[in-house]
Amino acid sequence: MSTEKATELETLHRSLRDKRQANCVKVVIALPNGWSAAQIAEILLLDEKTSRNYFERYQQCGLHALLDDNYCGAEPKLDEHQMNELEGYLEEHIFTNAKLVIAHISQQYNLRYSFSGVHAFDFFYQISIHFSTLCAKNKRWSEKMSCS
Repeated sequence: MSTEKATELETLHRSLRDKRQANCVKVVIALPNGWSAAQIAEILLLDEKTSRNYFERYQQCGLHALLDDNYCGAEPKLDEHQMNELEGYLEEHIFTNAKLVIAHISQQYNLRYSFSGVHAFDFFYQISIHFSTLCAKNKRWSEKMSCS
């Protein structure tokens, strides 16, 4: 890599706000300078394959392709009917955290969801949290008032 190109990439790196994009540029700078993909992966907390993929994408398609992130997420595991059913269930039952929602989905639909995967349902279990918190506060207030 030419000194001019390296300087250009370093300047770009300093201007980037997105951590993933900055890591992509670091890989492109480090690999031609004697760093191994394993060393880069260890330092940037990436997978070794990811380091290689970043560099290959840059070599084959250029800087624009390297920085472009077309990730749009995975398709939902629940079908439309199951999603509607779950939303109704979450509106009717109190779930105080995402782990309980994950357990319900696993038991009811035999599907595994991660914590981040249930964020689509965040609204429903947050309502339950606020409702249960309100009930608890109201109960303490009622107990306090009846003792007076």
